[in-house]
Amino acid sequence: MAAALLEITLEDYKEPDRLFDPPGHGFVWHSKRFGCLMYLKFRLEGRKPVCWLYSLHKADYQE
Repeated sequence: MAAALLEITLEDYKEPDRLFDPPGHGFVWHSKRFGCLMYLKFRLEGRKPVCWLYSLHKADYQE
């Protein structure tokens, strides 16, 4: 998780493709550490925000 957070930038932000996806902040980037295109999605919830990790995996997107 820490390695992924060090690699992503604002330019890697991706709007959700599907309406059934839970709302959150998604990022798609080419990871030097993992050697592939990666997807990370998290969401902040609550009055005192808590960060929930929804996805961190090899991306299903085409480069």
